[in-house]
Amino acid sequence: MPFTEFRLFVLSLLFCWILPASAHSQTLNVQVRISSLSPSRINIETELPTPRDVFSFHNTYAGIIGLGERIENVEGFSTSGDHVAVRALAPGEFRANAQISRFAYDVKLDSPPRGSDMSHVSWLQAENGLLMMADLLPQAAGNTYVSILFELPTGWHVASAIPEDRDHRFSTTEPEKAVFLVTPSLHEESKRLGSTDFAIAAQNC
Repeated sequence: MPFTEFRLFVLSLLFCWILPASAHSQTLNVQVRISSLSPSRINIETELPTPRDVFSFHNTYAGIIGLGERIENVEGFSTSGDHVAVRALAPGEFRANAQISRFAYDVKLDSPPRGSDMSHVSWLQAENGLLMMADLLPQAAGNTYVSILFELPTGWHVASAIPEDRDHRFSTTEPEKAVFLVTPSLHEESKRLGSTDFAIAAQNC
């Protein structure tokens, strides 16, 4: 994306109430790792609050189709750590051969063909990326308290309207609304306008 289109990523911190994870019995722990910048790939590992065997990702979101086809190399693990086979039923639809408590998968994050779609779905480039949990996590995650940890390349940073805790995790009860800017050059500044706090994250030249 040209720098002129990406210069400011403004995040409004409205009504941001984050409760400690210990207060939630249904916590989905997520680790997001940028595994490759060329091609653009991330790896996601999740620890489920309750074992399950069916997983569904958005295949169509914000009018963009084929998102489920980006999910690949899905692996499942039982509570005891044993590997459990997972098969694809349809784009974005998966079923494990048994109940699993942890699963991992890769996501292809090439930029969408239309530049106008870059504000609606996740993508990753060599100089920056936008990660939206709405199209990266299983749909059932929308009803769960989610705690997210990022593993980024050296020198990269992450910014979001969700506060980062002392363990470098981002926790939310609304993962469908969680958006993260990742970039190797980031400048953040906090502003207050009236009773509203704003965090302004800009990519440096």
